[in-house]
Amino acid sequence: MRSIIVEPSFEEARKKVQPNLKRFDEAFAATEWLLARRPDLGTQISETDQVWFIQILDDPGLRPAFIYYTFTDTCVYLLFIELVSETNGDS
Repeated sequence: MRSIIVEPSFEEARKKVQPNLKRFDEAFAATEWLLARRPDLGTQISETDQVWFIQILDDPGLRPAFIYYTFTDTCVYLLFIELVSETNGDS
């Protein structure tokens, strides 16, 4: 199991995404648990970039969010979080 390291940029973005929402915190904790054990379940941005992303575990009452991270054999570094756009490119 890897340690989770929360970068300052991630914490700042997290406060803007869902401040003080218990259900979000629970979904986030579940995603952290998953990443500590299987960070390779996310999607690597590109073959040359060591940044990955994963959608925070689904909760019907929450807007989906992506967590961006990188990892080593011992740690997962949470880099950034952002809400998934409400539009998916359809015009």
